[in-house]
Amino acid sequence: MDLNDLMQALQELIADMLEQLRQRLLSSQPSEAEPKSTISLSPKPSLQWARLTRQYLALRKDELLKQAVVAAEQAGEKSIANLLRAFQAKDIETVERLAPALHRALRQAGREEEAWTVELVHLDIKARLVKEFMHLPLEQQMEALKVGLKACEQAAAIARALGDEPCIALYRVVAGNGLLQSAAI
Repeated sequence: MDLNDLMQALQELIADMLEQLRQRLLSSQPSEAEPKSTISLSPKPSLQWARLTRQYLALRKDELLKQAVVAAEQAGEKSIANLLRAFQAKDIETVERLAPALHRALRQAGREEEAWTVELVHLDIKARLVKEFMHLPLEQQMEALKVGLKACEQAAAIARALGDEPCIALYRVVAGNGLLQSAAI
């Protein structure tokens, strides 16, 4: 793939992203990537793990993720602690297996902030592809970038609904850096 092909693919990706954004702005129905902006934030003690996890996502300080695991365990949230430990160990398969069911269960229980934090953890695995796509075989790079950029977009929408400005900024910066890297090749 030469530079012209990559530039054309990047232009198509940007055009697709702009079209998706236009469709969302015109649509009155929120998509799955954009949870309702009325996510209820509860002051329950079990939310401490969720806030620590989002702080970790924004700052990437390992101590915050360790504290989130401890907070989940202390709150008796075994499933959440297991998910966070798998995420901490970069065990992608386990995160992929646990996160969707845990997200659904938390939403059904009315624990919105926790549910959407679980979804952020799940999306973060895919968003990391934006940083790593250049290390993949050339034929996989654009697909990995697309998956990562979509995850960044969804994560930023969730963070916006949660009112989590640092996470919004993180996922926007990651996406922007990925687009810049792809334009440079």
